[in-house]
Amino acid sequence: MTGVGVDHQRCEKSAGRLKVGGEASEGVAIMCKAMEDMRNEAAKEAERMKAIRMARLKE
Repeated sequence: MTGVGVDHQRCEKSAGRLKVGGEASEGVAIMCKAMEDMRNEAAKEAERMKAIRMARLKE
């Protein structure tokens, strides 16, 4: 999967979560959880990319 495809997939996933969150009575909690999950996922990806860059520098 290319980077663009992954970004597009994340955007569609987020849009679905936000739509559900906006329609539910507990929408704020749902949206906060979705944003926290996305933030955690982005942090993991950043750490993974950092590890890859560090490994390449050691070569």
